[in-house]
Amino acid sequence: MALPHGRPPPPPPPPSHIITVYRELQARRWHAEDLQPLFAKLGEENTGKTLVAVAALEQVGLITATDRGGAKFWELVPATGKKNLADAPILKCLEDR
Repeated sequence: MALPHGRPPPPPPPPSHIITVYRELQARRWHAEDLQPLFAKLGEENTGKTLVAVAALEQVGLITATDRGGAKFWELVPATGKKNLADAPILKCLEDR
């Protein structure tokens, strides 16, 4: 898989960054349809990593976008058993590059 202009996709974010994103989502309410404030808080240079981390957390069922008064916010999903982030399709895709 290649990105436009022939560049290969970036490597997946390190587990430490995914944990940081999870803790941020746990600590406060983040708007699911506007992640710009989260990107700014975690560093604009990490925007791609943060976006992949959010997608991976959602894909393995650790977070969900919940409607609250007409707006969607990220909320943690109570874990039922152990979740393996490596099972997230987005991370598998980036690993297989």
